[in-house]
Amino acid sequence: MHTVSRNNLPTLTNYILTLGDKTNPLPVSLVAFNAVRSNANTLLSWITASEENNKGFNVQVSADGVTYRTLTFVASKSPNSSNEQSYKYTDTEAGKVGTRYYRLEQVDVDGKLNYSPVRAVGFDGTAATSVALVAYPNPFSNTIGLTVEGATTTEGSAYVKLVDMTGRTVLDQKVSLVGASLALGDLSNLRSGLYLAKVTLPDGSVQTVRVQKQ
Repeated sequence: MHTVSRNNLPTLTNYILTLGDKTNPLPVSLVAFNAVRSNANTLLSWITASEENNKGFNVQVSADGVTYRTLTFVASKSPNSSNEQSYKYTDTEAGKVGTRYYRLEQVDVDGKLNYSPVRAVGFDGTAATSVALVAYPNPFSNTIGLTVEGATTTEGSAYVKLVDMTGRTVLDQKVSLVGASLALGDLSNLRSGLYLAKVTLPDGSVQTVRVQKQ
């Protein structure tokens, strides 16, 4: 087994490091893959920095971390691209119990397969009772989605603020909350760095999550 070390990476970001060379280039550079529970569902999101001859991704799940089955196929947004691409999928399959393991099976146009790291999500058979704000993708580039896990109010108007680390509000807007989720678009004008997202729900409660702009 060969290993590689990389020092001085920021501790606030989870990194996926992959290796390749000139004769064996990697078909996809996967820079993020996340799986989070959202009540009875699992929200999966991933980001690629570049893609070469990429047909798409089989989203796979396992009950034991050994035997996987495919939930769906997500086609590549751009089979040959040097630009960042973001993807998401929600596992709404009923009857989730215990721990579910998720991975991506990346499929080349010639049929070759590559696999992502595995992500585990726990289900105890009941809906989550605590409320938490989850951001995806995180880090983000131009757009970001926010999901309120465990919220009793899932429809109506919400108010969103983005605050930078100096305490300055850089975004303040009213958005529609649909299915406990909302989306913020065209954030390309924001500077790279850390922000605090604050969401005021229709019932007046406030949830926050730290996000990072690439």
